[in-house]
Amino acid sequence: MNNITIVISINGDGNPKRRDFESWLLDQLPKKTKANLLVIPNLIDLRADGPSIRAIANAADDILLLSWIFPRPAFWTLRSNGIDGRAGHSFDAKTERTICCLQLDLDAGHEAILGQVIQLTGALRGRGSQVSHITEVTKRRWYPVIDYDRCSNCLECLNFCLFGVFELDKADQIKVQEPDACRDGCPACSRVCPSSAISFPRCIEKTIAGSDETVDSTRGRGGLDILGPKACECKLPKPRKTSDKSNVDDLIEKLDELDL
Repeated sequence: MNNITIVISINGDGNPKRRDFESWLLDQLPKKTKANLLVIPNLIDLRADGPSIRAIANAADDILLLSWIFPRPAFWTLRSNGIDGRAGHSFDAKTERTICCLQLDLDAGHEAILGQVIQLTGALRGRGSQVSHITEVTKRRWYPVIDYDRCSNCLECLNFCLFGVFELDKADQIKVQEPDACRDGCPACSRVCPSSAISFPRCIEKTIAGSDETVDSTRGRGGLDILGPKACECKLPKPRKTSDKSNVDDLIEKLDELDL
């Protein structure tokens, strides 16, 4: 088995139950595994050129990522930030880096998560665990994540988005070029995507956040709601203070003006 670095993405929203969950894991993991630990801020708030992503990129090890977001968008968030590797559910001796993502889940409990980590890293031998905390100033971000295993490059998102979030790369492959141009709380491109390839990890609606457990009947060309107000709505984990006229209100007005 290759060496493994466990990357723990701290939620950072002040939720005391999640904070206690994370603290318990950070106390137990060095005692139960020989893998190195890398503690970073919330994965979806990181910058591609920031110290957290650089630290992950510089680790020559396989990666076991523990975060509060679903495994599929967690993997593609790493890939979108330049972290190479293949998605896996276990680690083997292959030369290509393996990235295994586990979702932290209050309902499952910390003992269950610890058991999964031990099962995945139990064959490690020959070194002790080192814990590194990466300090990085971040701000709350909302942006789409593309799953390129699902994406058909149909360009529905590019044609639909009003804010210049998407562009084509040199190979004419769709990409998220301006993530911070996305309007906070708007998941419309995810709803119009016929391949369910776009997720918003911060959304609390499972289908939009990247869960594989449920199917959203409003997705794609056949959805009845994709051009109505519901296309531009998403439940957020925490309400934010806004002006009398929100960004979503502006977006809905602009959609109405398009005469679709």
